[in-house]
Amino acid sequence: MVPLETRLEQYRETVNSIVHKAHLSNNIDEICFLLGNDLLQTDSIRNQTVKGTDVDASMTWDKSYEVAYELMYDTIHQLKHYCNKLTVVYVPGNHSASNEYFITHSLQVAFKADPNIIFQRGPEKYKCFTYGNTALFLNHGDNINDKLPLLFAQTYPKDWGNTKYHESLLGHYHGNNEKRFSQTQAETQGVR
Repeated sequence: MVPLETRLEQYRETVNSIVHKAHLSNNIDEICFLLGNDLLQTDSIRNQTVKGTDVDASMTWDKSYEVAYELMYDTIHQLKHYCNKLTVVYVPGNHSASNEYFITHSLQVAFKADPNIIFQRGPEKYKCFTYGNTALFLNHGDNINDKLPLLFAQTYPKDWGNTKYHESLLGHYHGNNEKRFSQTQAETQGVR
């Protein structure tokens, strides 16, 4: 097993590399940073998920909370130097929704003096972030089905109607995957 400190350093190096490369080639106006999506493995002191499923955890609930908070604080602090505006969007996962909400709320309090950092931390399972002509529809993806494009169109009709490009970003499967929607809704629905 890879030690925690090594994994934390790999995360920090990856974020730094991505944002630094983007900064060198572009003037970054706004960054949308997603927080949640099962950042933590458990949601309780009993090592259980939101629905009460027992899971293995490599550290205690309090230590994992502290490590995650510090990592997210450092990440936000780093990202804010590369853009004019930083939007932090909390996307509830199916493992640790309440703890991740608490982390997001605490981070919002910590950065409240910075007017260029915006938080979307409501408990809603479905979120939307728009920039220019693009709408990103955000959901953990643990309850995905073929009606997701229609759900986003109905939940965020103004964002849907005012943008040309629509993309759903889901985190549940922890990897890149592209879904083509059936002909009843299809990519002809305008969602990737």
